[in-house]
Amino acid sequence: MLKTLTVALAIGIIAPISLTVALASDTSAETGCWDEYNATGTKRVGMVIPNGVARSSCTTPSTCYWGFDTAGRRNALFVPHKWSPGKCFTGANTTTTTTTTTRPPTTTAAPTTTVTPATTLAPVTTVAPATTLAPVTTVAPATTLAPVTTTVAPITVAPSTTVAPPVANPGAPFVADFTGNSGLERFDTGVFHRDDVMVAATSWSADHDANCGDPSTQRTVDRSQPAQSFYLCRDHLMTSVGDTSGYSIAWFAPKQTFRSDTHSSVSWDVNVTDLGNRQWWEVSLVPIGTPYLATVDWVASTANIDTYDRGSIVVGKGPFGNDGNIVTQGVQRDPLGWGHVCGSGGADPEGCASKAIRRTFTITDNRNGTVTVSFLGKQYTYPGSFPSEFKVYFKDHNYTPDKDGVPIGHTWHWDNIVVR
Repeated sequence: MLKTLTVALAIGIIAPISLTVALASDTSAETGCWDEYNATGTKRVGMVIPNGVARSSCTTPSTCYWGFDTAGRRNALFVPHKWSPGKCFTGANTTTTTTTTTRPPTTTAAPTTTVTPATTLAPVTTVAPATTLAPVTTVAPATTLAPVTTTVAPITVAPSTTVAPPVANPGAPFVADFTGNSGLERFDTGVFHRDDVMVAATSWSADHDANCGDPSTQRTVDRSQPAQSFYLCRDHLMTSVGDTSGYSIAWFAPKQTFRSDTHSSVSWDVNVTDLGNRQWWEVSLVPIGTPYLATVDWVASTANIDTYDRGSIVVGKGPFGNDGNIVTQGVQRDPLGWGHVCGSGGADPEGCASKAIRRTFTITDNRNGTVTVSFLGKQYTYPGSFPSEFKVYFKDHNYTPDKDGVPIGHTWHWDNIVVR
């Protein structure tokens, strides 16, 4: 049937770009979802999902909406789920096929502050009983929407668990060397799987058996037990994820936050073992309130996660697990150029052939508008600076890692994490 959406003022307002929408009463009227972007459509900050509908069940509506602040200025764009924001400006009304996804893990510390939202859904005329929106979390700290009524199923904005939260004591230095196989409790941890169904395997092998033998010995890690992806042996920390989803990330981060006026150096030790081109590690300095489950733009759409925030600083061994990756001010660079970490003519054949060897990497804020990265013994300086307040995330990326051959022990070995 044909439904006409009438929009009125409340705390803010959301107005449809196309006022009349043809909705089949048995499809998108109950399951239609919207992606929330900033007003320019360049950054996704949240999602609107009908109450009681799983994110994986979202369908794609056919109408875009503007969000307005109380002064009548546009401050948000609500785009039909899986649409490109550009369609809202061109008037395209085609529907795309959705991909089944799950959102990131719920082990992240929640934001600790509440602010008044800049944008909220307005009351509209309805034939259904009045409903109330659930709390909203976007790139900003958590916000709460005012009660509204709606013409479709009750709507909630799915809380985001991918935004770096503030934590107390941001001025203190941080040192973790895992002596005595201890210290993991000082970190938040989590595992993200793009798909909520098994893709290739429900378990995989990881370095160091249950008795913490040498790294050539193996243990089994189960997808159903995400805590098993993080474990301590021989005074260092391991992360391990196998070929269990179309895209997966295991991550850990010190619980405390850091400040650029106090901290100017982040360093860590990690192996550079050749685990193939589809499994890699990275370390990200992420401004508070911005997405930490993020990657380069051309991988983000595949992973169904955000692109790097422009304020983030990233150093890693990928994408494509034998490349270099340094990102500052939103610009990605491979310090090795056309070279590679491992493989023919690789930069570190000794490290690539070993699980026990760990190399030291360092990011330094020179306090002059540049940062210097120590990468496999060489120094690379680029424009940039540490975020004013930030968290440090250590990530284990996995893009169907067994597709080009099964790595033995899908494992990264981490040690000597220092922020000062």
